[in-house]
Amino acid sequence: MQFPITIRRTIVRDLTPYIIFALICLTAPRVFAEPDTLWSARINASGNPAIYHALEHSSGDFILVGETNPGLTSSNFLISRISSSGSVIWIRAYGGNTSDVAYSCVEIQDGNIIVAGSSNGGYTILLMGISAAGDSLWSRTYGSGNQTSAYDIARLQDGNVAVVGSRLATDGAHSALWLLKCDTGGDTLWTRSFGGSDYDVGYRIRERPNRTLLIGGYTRTYSPGNFDLWLLDTDSLGNPLVSTVFGGSGQDYCYDLSDGDSVVYMGGKTTVGTSNVGYLAKTNGDGDSLWVRSFSTGGVEQQLHGVVARSSGGAICAGWSGTSWNARQCWLLAINPDGSDGWQWIYGPVASGFYGIIRVSTGGYLACGQISESNVRRGYAIRMSLSEIRGSVTELGSGVPVAGAQVGIIGMPQVSITDSLGQYRFGLVNGTYDMTVSGNCISRDTVRSVVVPPDSIIAVNIHVPRPRCVPLQSSINEVVHNHILTSVPLRIANSGNGAMDFGIIAQPVRPSSNWLSVVPDTGIILAGDTLTVQVEITADTTDDGMYEFFGNLHVISNSCPGNSETIPVTAYSLDAEDNTTTIPRSFSLSAYPNPFNPRTTIAFSLPQTMRIRLSVYDITGRRVAVLADESFTPGTNRLTFDAGFLPSGLYFARIESALFNSTRKMMLNK
Repeated sequence: MQFPITIRRTIVRDLTPYIIFALICLTAPRVFAEPDTLWSARINASGNPAIYHALEHSSGDFILVGETNPGLTSSNFLISRISSSGSVIWIRAYGGNTSDVAYSCVEIQDGNIIVAGSSNGGYTILLMGISAAGDSLWSRTYGSGNQTSAYDIARLQDGNVAVVGSRLATDGAHSALWLLKCDTGGDTLWTRSFGGSDYDVGYRIRERPNRTLLIGGYTRTYSPGNFDLWLLDTDSLGNPLVSTVFGGSGQDYCYDLSDGDSVVYMGGKTTVGTSNVGYLAKTNGDGDSLWVRSFSTGGVEQQLHGVVARSSGGAICAGWSGTSWNARQCWLLAINPDGSDGWQWIYGPVASGFYGIIRVSTGGYLACGQISESNVRRGYAIRMSLSEIRGSVTELGSGVPVAGAQVGIIGMPQVSITDSLGQYRFGLVNGTYDMTVSGNCISRDTVRSVVVPPDSIIAVNIHVPRPRCVPLQSSINEVVHNHILTSVPLRIANSGNGAMDFGIIAQPVRPSSNWLSVVPDTGIILAGDTLTVQVEITADTTDDGMYEFFGNLHVISNSCPGNSETIPVTAYSLDAEDNTTTIPRSFSLSAYPNPFNPRTTIAFSLPQTMRIRLSVYDITGRRVAVLADESFTPGTNRLTFDAGFLPSGLYFARIESALFNSTRKMMLNK
């Protein structure tokens, strides 16, 4: 039955401005770093197999359908089942000696599958019922004559299925959009035809929650002369409700349709001169055009054959792009809600492309198509996640953006460098992550347990403090004894609002021998804290009088405004006397290395003989070790603390005597 329908034309008569704009924007596309690929699968069958549609089965596996030899009369239905982890479970080919193509499939109540396509080279619609194990259960054919094919099938809320495609029109020369409803055994319930005096094709069908049927296709009957996109909405009986045609001056085709939250996306291609370019239209729920855009990478062969609305807004499109049909590659394109390009990814060897894409219930997407490897074409499916973490790094308190900061994911190689606005971005597999941020002029920080749900964009804005290094001495000038180690304290303060990492490089200048060192030479100073390190000088002369030593201490930190300070060191050596020792002028206590694992050396200097107790306490104040409780002679003394029996954490070395007490923090990192 041919239905007369009223067409609501919202044709954009001339899309040239849009096309020029899109070509300019995408000639040098903003390419995504690469989606996170969970796995990919190859469907190896005789011929040159291609996959046109994918279905997520209730078992968690995927059903793929296509054909064995595209374009040849010997092609057959190709159906495969792959596991949720990408392993090929089985591959089946069905058909006779004619060209049989499977374009779509749907799961019915008992877990079985109905596959829809064409037979006899596009002269007959073919439906086939198969089990989840790949066994053929039944097959039915519908219609006859050229232009007859089923391109999509949808399961309905009443338990039946609806099939859309094309059939030979009543004039015997053109095609009409054909809508077929049947039960799950293939028995016809009713059919409807839509169209007029030219070529009209239905390519995708979706049932809406109100049980109306949304059909996407293309028409030349209702266009000014070339093919245009056609969006048709019918009631549950196939009676037309809304019919909208829109497009431009080129040949416009719709190959996929995604019914999002109150919006509809239609993907396909349009022609610009002799080139095919990707084509995407967005309408509201009533079919009114919101925008139409063309997308190109600058080649002559670009098409979008799959489109999925994103839960975060916009759409993900899949197809191919290249300088020719045989030079095309897989093309993935993210579109923002306003029609601007978000990112795109061109992938694979030449003669490859995506024919479809679906959203996966556990997160992410599955794209399917064909890939050419070593001159062999195979069916192809790739499972990927497109979730993101994005945000900004700003200075704590002032909110000033921090450019050049390194944002990383613990346990993963990705590093994102913030731009001039302090912004960063990651593409990630769904999961829970710990993030780090570091760089010049900022304190290192860790953001724990960032949860990234499926197909989502998570904003994580990081506010980092800034440390400020303040050496409390501008220089070191010391008189030392020859051949004797002399320790001179150097105090470094952090006047900023964040922890400061530091390192000190000792550079002997005159003489160049190794007479100058620092203990410890690396560490962390908390905000507002002060650390004392020991500058160790060991003069070595020929015992012929006073001798001058000169060097530099380079203090390097993550401090701002400058991250390097130079402190000159001058030492005057006196001739050594037998059995002399260097007597420290003051008390001191230090530990090196710090942090440590599991041993550190605790050094203390005494200006006179005295009894001291050296103990170690944990963060609760419990004493965990006593290293010394006895008298020591003047000079610098060193004891080793082995914390192999203790857990990681903060500890305190404390020295006690009749004249002074001192405590030093120590960090055990196992």
